[in-house]
Amino acid sequence: MKRLPSAVLVITLFLFPSSSFIKGRGGGPYVFFSFSNLEPANDYVVGYGFPSLGDSLVCFGGGGSRRTGRIELGGFGGSGESTSFNGANEAKLGISFGAFRLDYYLKETDNLSFLASGGFGGIRAKLRLEGDNSARFKISSFLFYGGLTLRYKLAERLSLELGADYDYAPDKNWERQAGSLPEPEPLDLSGATIRLGVRFGW
Repeated sequence: MKRLPSAVLVITLFLFPSSSFIKGRGGGPYVFFSFSNLEPANDYVVGYGFPSLGDSLVCFGGGGSRRTGRIELGGFGGSGESTSFNGANEAKLGISFGAFRLDYYLKETDNLSFLASGGFGGIRAKLRLEGDNSARFKISSFLFYGGLTLRYKLAERLSLELGADYDYAPDKNWERQAGSLPEPEPLDLSGATIRLGVRFGW
């Protein structure tokens, strides 16, 4: 899944050939606010003398889609990380993800659209400790999500987007990549995500 976010974005640029039913395509940058329970990762690094990594994670990325009738198909991806220090020692938690996206237009006015959203893809978490105690772990999982999206048209080819999703990632167990430290407790990457974006397109 290492290249999944960028691969999803490239593929969505070529979804569907031109036809009279296609109203347009577009995309742009996103900010994702993830509210997965990071307590197992925090407990682990705190046990080795590091400050907490925080209760939530902010990820940056982008997405794109094309519309046919009331259906819009595309994808998005993003990544983010949190770092804490204990002297010269470093602990870092990173998350990256990519997903195919399907939206259905529930209601539409001149400037406002309300969509049901869902999709699937992959997500990966990496936890790394560097210094006196060094180790690297990762979790790779399928990702399924569903939610609602509100899109407000500011100009002819410019819109703002707000989405509220629930992500489900079934795999929770860490896989050791390096080091001999004991593995952290399982980390559930499922949880709520708030999605903010700017959409350029037609």
